[in-house]
This record gives sequence, structure tokens and C-alpha cells, in this order.
Amino acid sequence: MAIMLETLIAKDRQDLTLSPNMQFRCATAYHLLRTRIKKPSRSVAKDIYHNAVRTAIEKEGWTITDDPLKLTIGKRDLFVYLGAEKIMIAERQGQKIAVEVKSFISPSLVKDLENALGQYIIYANIMARVEPDRILYLAVRVEIYKELFSEELVQVVLANNPIKLIVFDSKQEVIVEWIL
Repeated sequence: MAIMLETLIAKDRQDLTLSPNMQFRCATAYHLLRTRIKKPSRSVAKDIYHNAVRTAIEKEGWTITDDPLKLTIGKRDLFVYLGAEKIMIAERQGQKIAVEVKSFISPSLVKDLENALGQYIIYANIMARVEPDRILYLAVRVEIYKELFSEELVQVVLANNPIKLIVFDSKQEVIVEWIL
């Protein structure tokens, strides 16, 4: 397969045309190689700051109950990074939260924001139906909160789409602020 791909690349560079048979063989090889490389994993990929957020939440007295929290709607399963519970004093019932951790490490912070907000909105809507007693939070590093979340673009979006945030320090593994 690698030889066919190299042939395709070499022919493309020379601007030559390939025979229909060779085009089919190269396309098939490319497809097989591509599907093997991008084969979806059955496990849930965790954000690089997952463990820091988990530790920070536990330091605040929360008990992690699900890692990840599985939400099922129709034929789909969704996975929120952390489900936690905090047992309150006797006069109150236990509080439950779900935390989606986002790293914001790609070259485009706006693209990361689009992905994070889209995921948050989907999870919030599903949770309202299947786990209405659980509160969803988006966890972001303090550096990202200061840099990106203070910008007008984000403020406009948050004004129309209220999002609960956990701002955390990834080095000290502590929660800096809960924003409701």
C-alpha cells in the first residue's frame, strides 16, 4: 500500500495521469490506510488536564462518582469527563455536578471555544432530560479564563448562553473560582 501511495504522490508531482486501475488501487490503499490510522477508539479520550481537575474537585470535598459520566439519549452515548457528588449538611440534599474539562491548546482559541460551547450546550440539554438534578460545569484553566473569557467575543456569547464555569490552576491542582 505504501508503494502505491508513493507512486500516486510521485505521479501527482510530475502531473501525470494514472490508469483507471492504478487510480482505483491507490484510492483503495489510501482509504484502508486512512481508516486504520483514524480507527475510532472504544475508550473515552481524556483531556490533558483531566487529572488536575479531578484532584482539584476532590480537594474541595467532592466525591467522584463517575469518570466518565455516561449519558444515554436514544441510540447515542455521550461521556462527560467527571461526575461528582458532595454530601451537604443534614438539612440539605446532596449536590451533584458534571464537569467537562477543556484544555484550549489548539492554535485557534476561537475554534476551541466553538467546540467547548457546542459540547456544553449538547450535554446541558441531554442532562436536563436524563439527569435533571445534576449541574453541568465547563472547567478551564485560569490562564485561558483571563486571556479568552474576558474578550468581547466571549462576553457576547456568554450573555446569550449562560455557562457555569470552574476556573482551575493546573499546576497547583486547585479550583480558583466557581462561576455560576
